[in-house]
Amino acid sequence: MGGDERSFPLAVLADVYRPRVDAELHRVAQSWPPKQKLYEAMRYALLAGGKRMRPLTVLACAYAVGGEGAARRAVPVAAAVEMVHVFTLIHDDLPCMDDSDFRWSRPTCHKAFGEDVALLAGDALLNEAYRYLSTTSVSGLFKKQILKVIEVISSAIRSVVHGQVLDLAAEGKDVSRDSLREIHLNKTAALLEACCVCGGIVGNLSIGRLKVLGEFGREMGLAYQIRDDLLMFEGDEKSLGKPVDLDEQKKKATYPRLLGIDESRELMEAARKRSLAHLSRLKLKARLLPELLDFAIARVK
Repeated sequence: MGGDERSFPLAVLADVYRPRVDAELHRVAQSWPPKQKLYEAMRYALLAGGKRMRPLTVLACAYAVGGEGAARRAVPVAAAVEMVHVFTLIHDDLPCMDDSDFRWSRPTCHKAFGEDVALLAGDALLNEAYRYLSTTSVSGLFKKQILKVIEVISSAIRSVVHGQVLDLAAEGKDVSRDSLREIHLNKTAALLEACCVCGGIVGNLSIGRLKVLGEFGREMGLAYQIRDDLLMFEGDEKSLGKPVDLDEQKKKATYPRLLGIDESRELMEAARKRSLAHLSRLKLKARLLPELLDFAIARVK
């Protein structure tokens, strides 16, 4: 990858930049005090692996609008976003939330370290993301851009927490299609929308175009969550790395449970088309973002 060519496929971007994000996460984790339970729990959760969908979204958007230089500048932002995402996963798995014993084919944080430590490890990771962004020297980014990124991420997390409250309240109940959409737009789509906006900020996108890029991310996030719901009905436990029957056990509000498989697929496709429509308004030449959208809805884990 070189120059200002922005038509590289997503797989190439992932091969080049995902290891850089992982290396940065390892560097940060190694800076924490050793042999202390809290920090061991944070490392355990943060370095477990996963798709890195949120960091990849930041990187793809930065590269699509600003080229390779923007993608390089986006690596610390992508790393911070992953810390935030892992915070949500730790809390999501807790017995008082979704009560999951496994993630990525190994015991969840609370199973490995206890519910109390896992709760605090999630809290600490969220705080660490903001500390890291505010103290890391990010070459090529202005202070006002860092502050804007922090604002965007923190606003998204407020939505995510609200969505989690709505999700818990909906368990075992009949919810409307509009209520289910509100849950998913907050719980999942808000953070993916923020990832797109953060990538655009790093790529120096104008305010008006940032809004459009965020709309692309919001609809992509909705399609992503519908796909997630479908995988919990149709997916393979080995591929997912977690039980596939949790949603049914807890009678979660999901699209397949409310509308069935076929109509859920139709809604996912409708969200994909809306996402592409927003993207077309930006008139980007890059293939990255349509491929990112395809990855979001074609995945098997």
